[in-house]
Amino acid sequence: MYSKDFEEFEPIDFLELSKELYENLEEFDSKPSAIKRTIVSRLYYASFLHVRTWFMNYGNYSSKGPADHYNIPKMIIGNTPMMGIFEKELRDKLIILGKNRRVCDYEFEIPLTYGNKNRYYRFSLEDLIDYSDEIISAFNKFNETYN
Repeated sequence: MYSKDFEEFEPIDFLELSKELYENLEEFDSKPSAIKRTIVSRLYYASFLHVRTWFMNYGNYSSKGPADHYNIPKMIIGNTPMMGIFEKELRDKLIILGKNRRVCDYEFEIPLTYGNKNRYYRFSLEDLIDYSDEIISAFNKFNETYN
């Protein structure tokens, strides 16, 4: 495998791949649960990488490696061209995608607990696809503000 095989990549490619996988679930021989977990993981990374890239380009952010997963959602509040409730919604949707990604990547059984810091969220794949789409669309609009 050569690095140039990976050069033509944009985070939105993960969103498009997730949509294609979701729309064609019945076409695969793989277990549906493996495909659905892959969809959730790619949705998070589509959104996370898109937002991180935006902050690197427009917010003077430099990647801190794994700490980015903690830092980027916090940066959404007060560091985008618009303020208020919509920022909080974007941040919360990115956090929800991240929590679902961690569960899908690391847990064999999907736990569901409430009332503590280990709360896991369950949302439909349609919801999570919409969340990723909304986050990416919002930050694309922010690009227009800066260009």
